[in-house]
Amino acid sequence: FPAQELERVAKRAQQIALSFDEPPKRFLDLGAGDGQVTQKLAESWKTSPANAVAMDVIPVPSSPLVTSVQMPQGILRIPADSRSFDAAIVSMVFHHVENPELLMAELHRVIKEGETLVVREADANSSTSMALNGFADLLFYSVLENHPDVPMPNNFLPSDTWIRLLKQGGFDLIGASNPEPHNPLAPVQLTFKRRP
Repeated sequence: FPAQELERVAKRAQQIALSFDEPPKRFLDLGAGDGQVTQKLAESWKTSPANAVAMDVIPVPSSPLVTSVQMPQGILRIPADSRSFDAAIVSMVFHHVENPELLMAELHRVIKEGETLVVREADANSSTSMALNGFADLLFYSVLENHPDVPMPNNFLPSDTWIRLLKQGGFDLIGASNPEPHNPLAPVQLTFKRRP
């Protein structure tokens, strides 16, 4: 599957890049997984490794293109200075956190005022969708990737709930899309600007 994986990574990076008018100078990719999308973005945006930060609760492989940081489980505090990022990308993370509002507050702290937050999350708008996403997560992390320690509180919510929570957390919605309309897990991509 190497060719398919490279195609998936390129497509995901392209979908995320469409949320930006110009490349950010320094960005955080939270939920970076293996870091491939972070690397692709850093490469296409010509970002220095110190300014492309890949974070996840599982170890992100080292790369000459990005700075890799392993987050402690629970993600209660992002190990970064306040207002230190021009952008943050949060990919399929909120549903793994016991209290997503705390993580949203941390993102508000580390993103500069007026800058961009891109969120990719499941649009779990029915009990069937919630169950399907929960099962897919369990299968992916416990069986396929062998990371049974990844938190799974199953906070799968409809996109309008994520939007409401992020607005309450100090972010204004500027765009929403369904980048993979045939994906049964129904990912949605939401783009926000940080308010003061």
